[in-house]
Amino acid sequence: MTGSDLITTLKGVGPKTAALFGKLNVETIEDLGHMYPRYYVTYEAPIEACDVKIGERAAVRLTLAGPLSVQRTGKLTLVTGSGRDPSGAVRLVWYNMPYMKNHFRSGSTWIFCGTPIMRQGKVTLEHPEYFTEEMYVRQMETLKPVYPLTTGLSNKTVVKTVEQVIPYMETLEEFLPPQ
Repeated sequence: MTGSDLITTLKGVGPKTAALFGKLNVETIEDLGHMYPRYYVTYEAPIEACDVKIGERAAVRLTLAGPLSVQRTGKLTLVTGSGRDPSGAVRLVWYNMPYMKNHFRSGSTWIFCGTPIMRQGKVTLEHPEYFTEEMYVRQMETLKPVYPLTTGLSNKTVVKTVEQVIPYMETLEEFLPPQ
């Protein structure tokens, strides 16, 4: 693998994905190596529902208060539920993801992570990440890169693709002075 190779030589990058990367001016492996994250997400210790601040990313350990409900309005499918801890409740919302209803069981405890908003007078997490306790402990030891994206290209796809070129990037000569 060389820096001038097209990204289509990488696993999981076909013509459609390559075209999406092309919108971000990434066509070769070297271009991909120079695609830097906009920022990194950290995973802090979970807080209680009553301590959640609107607009500040947080992780909250919640027990689902009941089954999730699915509502369809036109082309939009809305999956909603409520999670509770001893200090309060947080509304959980996913759009166009009806399979989420089958993923969670009433009474199960998860750690939900996201940036809360106030919607209809309730603290709400839209499209929160969710983890079991064990999964979240592992996440707390990591930094998650968040890349610039274009419609149709997910951060998960970019991360998986960049991970393939990291061994190549380690062979490049460092051009910055040690100091």
